[in-house]
Amino acid sequence: MKKISPANLLFTSFVIWIVCFIFSPYNYNFQESSFNAVIFISFSFLCFIIGAITIKNDDISSGKINKFSNSSINSIFYFSIIIGFIGGLLRIYQRIFTESVLMYDNFTEYRFASADAYYENSLIDVFASIMYPFGIASLLLYIFYNKQINVNKYIVWLVAATYPLESIFLGGRLNLIFFATLIFFAFQVNNFLNKGSLISVQIKKLIPLFFVLMIFLMYSVNIVTARFDQMGFSFESYIFYLEVVRDVEIENSYFSFLVDNNFSSFSFFTFAIAEIVHYFHAGVIEFIKLYHFNDGDYVYWMGAHQFSIYLKFFSILGFENLPSYLDTLESYHQAGQYTSFVGSALIDFGEYTPIYMFILGILSGGIYNSALKGELAGIMIFPFVATVVVYSPMINFLMNAPLYILNALILVIIISKLKIE
Repeated sequence: MKKISPANLLFTSFVIWIVCFIFSPYNYNFQESSFNAVIFISFSFLCFIIGAITIKNDDISSGKINKFSNSSINSIFYFSIIIGFIGGLLRIYQRIFTESVLMYDNFTEYRFASADAYYENSLIDVFASIMYPFGIASLLLYIFYNKQINVNKYIVWLVAATYPLESIFLGGRLNLIFFATLIFFAFQVNNFLNKGSLISVQIKKLIPLFFVLMIFLMYSVNIVTARFDQMGFSFESYIFYLEVVRDVEIENSYFSFLVDNNFSSFSFFTFAIAEIVHYFHAGVIEFIKLYHFNDGDYVYWMGAHQFSIYLKFFSILGFENLPSYLDTLESYHQAGQYTSFVGSALIDFGEYTPIYMFILGILSGGIYNSALKGELAGIMIFPFVATVVVYSPMINFLMNAPLYILNALILVIIISKLKIE
């Protein structure tokens, strides 16, 4: 399982980033030298790796999933799936009846409208945000303890599917990717603890995976098309926008390919793939711009940016003068841009970000070690950690909505300890 240790995952992710960067048809320009920013982000991620490998792996020769009694694991599971089911209904009610998602022509139009609109925090919003991630917790429990849980697997998947379903409601892709990756790592851990190895790549498994990827690409093409229409872009004007506003140049050979094909459906399909690769690159690219924007003059938000959902909760309880998430966006060069994991950490901790990354590396290494031993805390949280690490060159998943999932997982672990004791 060393292949999916936090350090190896981060290293592999950056190798993929470099390979994609080399072959990407996009070239990026900066107003200032990127040297200091690249050194800072590289050192920060290196501190994470050092922290992760600092934790020594214990003897795992007997590593198996820790077993609970049938009554204990079923009590925990039913608690999770019921809370997740109720939360899912509340979330669907919120999107359909409170925010009227079905009144829009498409989900992308709703996405843009909801971004501009202000919805006052209601009890339904609060309870839905807290409760519906328990559906994912119940799915993880089912993956690891399905032999002890007598529930139809399709019911479990249906309850957990609220999370990726909301992504479709929002006309997005990140939640879909996050959900799929988290479940992938859960199956990997389960296979290792039960069979002693990770799931191997087989031809028969590649065929359905290919179809899933094709569906995702077509979905991405549809999203890109809808966003163009919503923003008033044509294919050509968007390319012009990239070059003039975003300082992104498209290589002449690729642009000639698009022109020669008269911006056909096929060329647009290849462009959608290039845009996906661009999103993956954008985290580091936008971090460089963010680094220059702050230029050492940091406003230390001390976690208010990454962990704003907790301050939001205290605000609802009546605490005043707490910084909001919108307040922290003042430290961005351009709000809404992915700036890698380090970017959001920079907003909170400035030049002390490497220390924060080192501490997170230690915690990640400890969770990985716990998963190797089959402990409930490790096997439940490690898939989340692995997903955060994999996409860290692009985005910080340890903030905003994904934190509700982490909260649900931690609460399930606490309940399990209380139940056993």
